[in-house]
Amino acid sequence: MDRISSIQWNLDVPYEKVDFDGDKFYENTIGVTVLNDHHLREIHLKLDRHNAPYVLTKPLHHSQQVIENLEDGGVIISVKVHLNFEFDRLLLGFGDSIEVLKPEPLRNRLKKILNNAAGKYEKNITECP
Repeated sequence: MDRISSIQWNLDVPYEKVDFDGDKFYENTIGVTVLNDHHLREIHLKLDRHNAPYVLTKPLHHSQQVIENLEDGGVIISVKVHLNFEFDRLLLGFGDSIEVLKPEPLRNRLKKILNNAAGKYEKNITECP
């Protein structure tokens, strides 16, 4: 909605009521990119003690379950969601306070993204553009 700049009405097109259940359609999705059930995975995440309380009180997804409370105050949780762009971005937003434990392909994909990002900070910048 924030990208709509104007609306042009066409009242000649008949309205069709469609039986659509948005809650059902998006139930396994974070964001708007809905994928088929082939992309639905159980994800295990380890959160540090600083972010665990936040994620426990504001779950990432309705499927979230606590797997283990850690001695240091961290937590391991699971969610069952589609592996999509928005989910990757959500996880990356936690920076170093979260670790993907499984599935391995998601862990490897985020590892590659984070390594590439860290590489951008290895060289010194001598001047600003």
